Amino acid sequence: MHFLDLKYFIHQNRAQLLISIGAVLALLAILLFMKGRYDSALASGKASFNQNDYAAAQKKFEAAVGMMPFSGELRGYLGLSLKRQGLDDQALSELTSAIALGYRTKIIYQSRGAIYFLRNDLSRAEADFRLAVGLATDDAVANYWLAKTLIVEGKYEEALPFAQVAVKSKNTSIKDALTELYNNFGHDEFSKQL
Repeated sequence: MHFLDLKYFIHQNRAQLLISIGAVLALLAILLFMKGRYDSALASGKASFNQNDYAAAQKKFEAAVGMMPFSGELRGYLGLSLKRQGLDDQALSELTSAIALGYRTKIIYQSRGAIYFLRNDLSRAEADFRLAVGLATDDAVANYWLAKTLIVEGKYEEALPFAQVAVKSKNTSIKDALTELYNNFGHDEFSKQL
């Protein structure tokens, strides 16, 4: 298009162009307003979550989901607040959504893995615990859950390195639980190595 043609086009269509520019600016203002409300709701939900008020956090996160349904972080926190209240079906759905939306943290995988473990879906639990350990190799809790799952699956020797990492935390309840689990399955030769 030639410069003079563009100038003529703008002159002939300036009213429509001004309306279009106005509409774009109005949309941007709405989006900025919604982003501010979302950020506020997320921060308020996190504050309730950190104060162990999971029901209040759930309500705040659910309100924020209406504004920003594709936020993995938001879905993750909603899933965690549901799990902490024992609402595992809903928690599983939200944790899975969080992962699908790219929010992949140790606690998200660990929490979803724990739900699978309690449902005796050990292969999915193991997969999630492996991902959690991959994100935090020295984390005692993640290693404990992976070791426990492997022991229950009968993978006693494979569980040993994860059990050894878990007991390095000096948390006696972790060591006692893994020792008892090995012994209950008749493999005290592994529990002696903890």
